[in-house]
Amino acid sequence: MGNILCLAEMKTNPVHSVISFRLTPELATRLNERAEREGKSPAACGRDLLTSALDDTEREDLRRLREDVEKLNRNLSTLAHRLLVKVANEDPAEVGAWLREHFAT
Repeated sequence: MGNILCLAEMKTNPVHSVISFRLTPELATRLNERAEREGKSPAACGRDLLTSALDDTEREDLRRLREDVEKLNRNLSTLAHRLLVKVANEDPAEVGAWLREHFAT
């Protein structure tokens, strides 16, 4: 299972769940160092990290935003190609080369 060795137990009650798991020594060291920097216990730091990862809607929002920007970039590139070829009577091959250089499509 990569860096997490095994899920040891999960106990639930109506108020909260208790989950314990084992980390590799490297991850345990990183967690301890981060907890110390943040002035938290390793358990509190790990809980915050896990909660943040599970509730991470920002990452999905950024992915969608990146897709929208890429789509706008493609549309702008297509529009620029058509304008330069039709209106400015530029060579389509030269326009395509220029656009590939200036627009990551």
